[in-house]
Amino acid sequence: MSRSLQSSYPKIFTYEPASLVADQSCIDLDLSYIQKRVEHATVSKMKDAEIFYRKGGFSGAYAKVEIIGPDGAAAFIPKGTPVIASKNAEEEIGKEFGINVPDTLHGKTMEDVQTGDTEIRIAYDSPHNLQNQYLKCDAGAFQLESQHDVTLGCFDAKGQMEFENMGVYNYSYNVLEDNKNYRTLQKFSSEAESEMLMCGERCPHRTFEKYFNYYEIPDYGDRFITSAFQQTHARYVRGNADFSSYSVNAVKEAVINGILYLNVWMHVVNQMEKAIDFCFLGDKPNSVRHWDQSVAVFAGSMLKGKETGFLLFDAASTICIDFMTCNAETTSEFTVLSKLFNKFDQGQSEMLKDRGSCDSAQLIKDSIEDLMAVPLIQGLLRAAYVRSREQDSSTEQARGATLAAAVLPLVHHCNPSDAEEIYSEMKIGSAKPDFVAVKQALERNYKCMKISCSDVGGYYNFDAEEYYKNAAPCTFAAANPSPSIQGGNNTGKTVAVVLILIGAIGVISAYFLFARRKKSMSEIELHRDQNIREAIKEAPPSSYFKSKTII
Repeated sequence: MSRSLQSSYPKIFTYEPASLVADQSCIDLDLSYIQKRVEHATVSKMKDAEIFYRKGGFSGAYAKVEIIGPDGAAAFIPKGTPVIASKNAEEEIGKEFGINVPDTLHGKTMEDVQTGDTEIRIAYDSPHNLQNQYLKCDAGAFQLESQHDVTLGCFDAKGQMEFENMGVYNYSYNVLEDNKNYRTLQKFSSEAESEMLMCGERCPHRTFEKYFNYYEIPDYGDRFITSAFQQTHARYVRGNADFSSYSVNAVKEAVINGILYLNVWMHVVNQMEKAIDFCFLGDKPNSVRHWDQSVAVFAGSMLKGKETGFLLFDAASTICIDFMTCNAETTSEFTVLSKLFNKFDQGQSEMLKDRGSCDSAQLIKDSIEDLMAVPLIQGLLRAAYVRSREQDSSTEQARGATLAAAVLPLVHHCNPSDAEEIYSEMKIGSAKPDFVAVKQALERNYKCMKISCSDVGGYYNFDAEEYYKNAAPCTFAAANPSPSIQGGNNTGKTVAVVLILIGAIGVISAYFLFARRKKSMSEIELHRDQNIREAIKEAPPSSYFKSKTII
């Protein structure tokens, strides 16, 4: 068959999606909105940002409509059934701003509709063929801001709704209250239990299991971010994060970078895992669609021209400047971004084959997950150096600890003692860290983590035209004194250091508050987490296997 499942779509950097993933990529607009609010560093703006984190606004809009009539649906309507209805033609704000929306809007039913049901949730389709725009229907948290009532891209408040091959129904709903978002930054973590832990034969997922084994709760990211928002104590079995004494100015670093490096990072992994799941089920369309979605969420909607966007692509293309591992114009063959997008292409190619090579795609997915750790490690190294040499404010501590929390589960999987050493150096409230100790503890685990010294590079001082003191790239994988769980012992080995000097794009701000193990978690929480572990073996397939039509 041809490369594309349907028609060609705009590239995401060098990647050519085979499905429309514009709506998924717009999750970066949620994060951008949140960042603009928390930058004000006021309690009220932080509260606004928290609501947007929970409710969303730019991605995954749906309408909850009511079928008019005493009998409701006349027959069973399956999940994923295409729906057509008129746009909200009476809305004036969208017209004022010149927003162009088709007269007819499309969507799909989000779940099976039983005979007699009167309430139906309809997920909106993207009304365009662009990767960098969002549906013009302000839903979710936008409903709290009257100045943002742009509803021209929403279904009309009442009228007729046609369900493909299932008939036409009269409906009504409240445009301002019943348009919501099923895709939110909070759900990337809060739904991890059903998505990545207890989701069937292939679960727990490979990389997520490392994080679950470390934190021992599936929604570790959401707990951390919510605690930062509320300036309270996030309690983990292994690691506590106490924000109660932190200023709003400090916790905003934990919020933004926690969302990006805990929730978004793992959601990209989750979408790749779903793609592999569907590949093994023989469902090529959904397999490729989820693979495309992983790339869309990695890059975001604002990646265009020389603008690098706002999500993980932006972080990787920024931190690589400091570590001399990227190229300003085009990525070289040695950059992590180039390797990642080559592997995104390879994985898609495997799943587009008439008889998809799922085993090969899975190996490619694993290598992508390994490479995605490199920008996290670079950010952690930079944070450790800044704290050790330049400044050690609560803001810098929050940045460094946030990044550490995103890396520590990966190190812990290889060598728990090295993870503990990194934590003790980078935790909030610690003295200025020993940069060399942090760097060496990380390097001892590169082999186990399946990355190289040349992938990571070294922290470079452009003013002095040399690496910062003790921050040059390693040239070997240092010996790991204890056996690794995956990848064998980390024995010393020479690795060629390939460095390409590149120009500028921005400044990284990515790090995550990690905490030390405490025994203050409530008995209820501990009991729940134990039950989760015991239930894994008997877990049924996730709900997304119940239908081959995935929203």
